[in-house]
Amino acid sequence: MSAEGLAAPVPHRGRIDFAAVKLAVPLLSLASAAGAAGLAFITTGSADRFLLVLAQTFGVVWLFLEGWGTKRHWVSATCVLAGAWIPLFLVSSWVFTLDPPLLAGVASSPEHALVLLNITLFAVIGSWLGVGGREAISRARSRIVHVDSQHFDQTWFAVWLVTGTVGVAAFMFLAGGPSTYLTHLDQAGVRSSGFIYVVWLGLSLKYAGLTKLAHYWASGQGRGRNVLLLCLGIVVLLGLFGQRAFFALVFVQAVLLYALIKRPLSMTLIAPSAVFVLAVITFGIGTVKRYQGYNDTAAHQKLGFIKYVETKAPHEFVRAYVDNYADGVRLVAWANALVPGRARYEKGRGFIRLALQPIPSAVRPEVHVAKPLRPLLESSGGYGYALPIPLVGYVEFGLVGVVLGGALLGLALALTDRGLSRDRQELSRLLVLTALVVEIPFCLRSSVPRGVSFAALDLLGMFVVAKSCLRGSAARERPEEAPFRSASTSKSE
Repeated sequence: MSAEGLAAPVPHRGRIDFAAVKLAVPLLSLASAAGAAGLAFITTGSADRFLLVLAQTFGVVWLFLEGWGTKRHWVSATCVLAGAWIPLFLVSSWVFTLDPPLLAGVASSPEHALVLLNITLFAVIGSWLGVGGREAISRARSRIVHVDSQHFDQTWFAVWLVTGTVGVAAFMFLAGGPSTYLTHLDQAGVRSSGFIYVVWLGLSLKYAGLTKLAHYWASGQGRGRNVLLLCLGIVVLLGLFGQRAFFALVFVQAVLLYALIKRPLSMTLIAPSAVFVLAVITFGIGTVKRYQGYNDTAAHQKLGFIKYVETKAPHEFVRAYVDNYADGVRLVAWANALVPGRARYEKGRGFIRLALQPIPSAVRPEVHVAKPLRPLLESSGGYGYALPIPLVGYVEFGLVGVVLGGALLGLALALTDRGLSRDRQELSRLLVLTALVVEIPFCLRSSVPRGVSFAALDLLGMFVVAKSCLRGSAARERPEEAPFRSASTSKSE
């Protein structure tokens, strides 16, 4: 046998060729999209819908595979967005594809909404590839980040805990009291309207808790049990807001920090855990809200919670998911049915509302939209829809806006992954970067103006708390130690 033969690698039988899958998935996605476009010129029907939703499915897998790194695997902004796309849009897309009558009252079929979602998704991927997303993912050379834990300032930590507690207490008072608010969580949007800065103060608890938890993981300072109890108490207080998004953002950022600081987490653990937590957050809190709304509006005898869960909740399961929990597809279909047939494109008025959003609602100038669009775009009685990026892009500028929205999203992913891929980072910087990772899917879901405004406040809050609680360098506080913790040190803990 030749030397070349001895050196040749022997393929592992039964193992999946990752490179082949990474090539095949984009081809399948583009082929499905092309097939759907071809059928659209001939006829419309179930085959067209299935090809469109298949294109979206393969596109999400494509985006996830692109974000998968050789060292850190799923720990990237790109993988997180691909994972978030599944419950936000893909599941509902399949539901409406299999049962189009669920869109009754909004649109006759989901095809146009699926086209807009696919354009957004492919624009994200194209932009991400064009600005160097692959290079950003490949820059990571270690499985975890070598973190400078910095000096933890207990005084500032106490200040932010007090600030957050005062914010939660003030919010409860302004919203009618804890008892009234918690027994009417179905009206959380109405009761919290106009109190965004009070809520922001309350979220100081979240920023402080994540900072303390990350510092414990990075330095090992403090008692693990005390840190855990503190974080659980913070989660309970944040739960008083009754907002599912707050739980999701905290959970995902904490998992990212652990995987980057302590040790990698495998997909076999993350995937089922994420599904379980998502189900608890979405359907658990959601069922409580629907139960309260049912008893508030029911003309007949009120039901106990257990009876409601047994008799009513199962029948509302699918409808509640696609119309409430993940209503992005429905809202995009609604927008497409209104524009340009019944209303003209907004041509940037949404961004004027974004610029005015920081002004308190009591004195904020109104920027009205076309009358047919008001039920969709404007708040009514304090309640308003979370407007996803494909919807806002389409309503503002048509297909050009959809492409631009997806392209900006891809740019944000690539830049975030570029920063996240650095092997040595200060802890305060890592906290802000992981906050940015979770805010990108939030903006995809909620967009302009309220989603982007909240995300900006959330990032600012994380930045201020992290920078005030974490000072200098651990090396200057403990000169005998290296300024950054090594991977081997982290793994041995």
